Amino acid sequence: MSAWKSAAIGKNSEKVMELLEASYENNMSEDKALDLVIDCMLQYVEAGSKNIEVALMRVNEPMQIVEDDRIDRIITKLEDEKKKKEESTKGNLK
Repeated sequence: MSAWKSAAIGKNSEKVMELLEASYENNMSEDKALDLVIDCMLQYVEAGSKNIEVALMRVNEPMQIVEDDRIDRIITKLEDEKKKKEESTKGNLK
């Protein structure tokens, strides 16, 4: 018997798991956890829902595959946040 709060399989899964273990916080909201999972995957997987598949498993509920459009929205949000962070860092260096 095993228990996981998150897991990754496939190419570069060990690297993704290391990032997840380092960044996971107890009692994260589902949205924050999805952001974290997808952000970790984007560091090693080509961006886009066609290359990323996420499944949610909740207690006493069937497994749910996250829809491609939801993954794409999260990717867009994360990329926008990174651009803003880079722009603010560049602005602080001037």
